Amino acid sequence: MISGNLRPEMSKAKKRVEGEEPDISKALTPPKKPKPISKNPTGQAKQSSARRKLLANVQEKAVPKPVTNEDISSNWKSFLQAAKAAGPAPEPPAVRRRPRGLAKRGCSCPPPVWFDGVDPSLLRDDRPPCDFCQKQRQREQKQRDKEQQREQGERDEASQLASAKTPLPSRYLAMDCEMVGVGQSGQENMLARVSIVNSLCQPVYDKFVKPMEKVTDYRTFVSGVRPKDLVKGEEFEVVQREVAALLKGRVLVGHAVYNDLKVLMLSHPKKHTRDTASYKPFRKMFNGGIPSLKNLSMKVLAVDIQKGEHDSVQDARATMQIYQTHRREWEAAVAERQRRRPPGATR
Repeated sequence: MISGNLRPEMSKAKKRVEGEEPDISKALTPPKKPKPISKNPTGQAKQSSARRKLLANVQEKAVPKPVTNEDISSNWKSFLQAAKAAGPAPEPPAVRRRPRGLAKRGCSCPPPVWFDGVDPSLLRDDRPPCDFCQKQRQREQKQRDKEQQREQGERDEASQLASAKTPLPSRYLAMDCEMVGVGQSGQENMLARVSIVNSLCQPVYDKFVKPMEKVTDYRTFVSGVRPKDLVKGEEFEVVQREVAALLKGRVLVGHAVYNDLKVLMLSHPKKHTRDTASYKPFRKMFNGGIPSLKNLSMKVLAVDIQKGEHDSVQDARATMQIYQTHRREWEAAVAERQRRRPPGATR
């Protein structure tokens, strides 16, 4: 009969005989020995500085609390004597605050008067503004006066145009040109017709131009120009001079207007040019691409133009109407760009 204590030993021996490895993970690791406390040459254990300070404070003699009125008065007298001997307390250094808002730009006005639960109309600040704010207000007033004069001029101009029997040019003019082909296979462009309308979409100029070279392609299916139209046309130099005089000092509106100016052999200031083909809000409607006048008119005005032969008067009217839908935002962006432009810039 085998005792219970010998059975585990026999099972382990049997496993070793059969080739099985014992479970090493169950082996007990020896316990870690505590580190001995290092001692200084005097044989005492080292102590941290914080512990030494704590022990020193505990070992100090406690100050007795005042109990009677004589103790309190004597403590107060000693405190006054010590304060008088030390002199007045030094003032804290002035903190230099970083200027913000108008103060950062040069404003030195005192803060406004403000109370809780009081009507702001009852609070009147009679303090004069600083020089910076005074100049700022003058600039803003000049800008408002200029804007009011411009709007009043536009209203007067619109009423004058509406009452006139014959259409008159306005400050904003839309122009469109028709071209024919010259040269080999008609690849080069030459001016054939010029049409200009005012802000009321009334035509103020519309003339055909005599060709200066032999026309090889009239492009009638697109331009609507026929040989008989050019026979009765005006000389190019006369048209060029009249158009230049008409556009001088006015804002030119057009679709890809640089092509029209190129065939006219003219230039116009960029700040007085509004091109609907390059206006970014219009290009965003077509994923950044340059839209055609037909597609832009359908998108903005919901009007289908250029169904067959092109008409320069109709195209100029569509361009003016497209511009007028975004005139306020467009002019505000141009004014902001001109304001940020350096004084020495010429464009």
